[in-house]
Amino acid sequence: MLAKNDNIGSVSMENILTRIDSIVLEFLTKINPQPKYTIKELDICKDVRESQDWSDWSDNVGVYVFIEENKKIHYVGRALRNTLLGARIWAHTQFASYPETNEWGRIIRNKNVKIRLYKFSCTNDDYWVAGLELYLIDKFDPIQNDKRG
Repeated sequence: MLAKNDNIGSVSMENILTRIDSIVLEFLTKINPQPKYTIKELDICKDVRESQDWSDWSDNVGVYVFIEENKKIHYVGRALRNTLLGARIWAHTQFASYPETNEWGRIIRNKNVKIRLYKFSCTNDDYWVAGLELYLIDKFDPIQNDKRG
């Protein structure tokens, strides 16, 4: 079980993703017995920077998690109806904004870092999205989230 400040060292990516997915479902079913969301995994270079088609995820609200395979959860963020997933993910993955000497710049250039999306089809789900983001931050305590505000 992954918990706050847990060193997940050699845990497989599949186990990490399964654990996060179960925590998301646990949270959402507590507040909504039939949550309507889908899960998608993005490769920063292939699916964000090089892809011409974001249509299946960019115009949604949701929560996104930057995860490094076999290591750690770097960041948990949210996209609400005023700034949808496409805009949030694009802002976080701009190489020009984050040089290689910057900690975030190294994270987004790491080929082992993936983005896990929990996307909601209804923009009225802002409250659930915001709550889920806080819940995941509390569960995993990602170091990059500590740098906010």
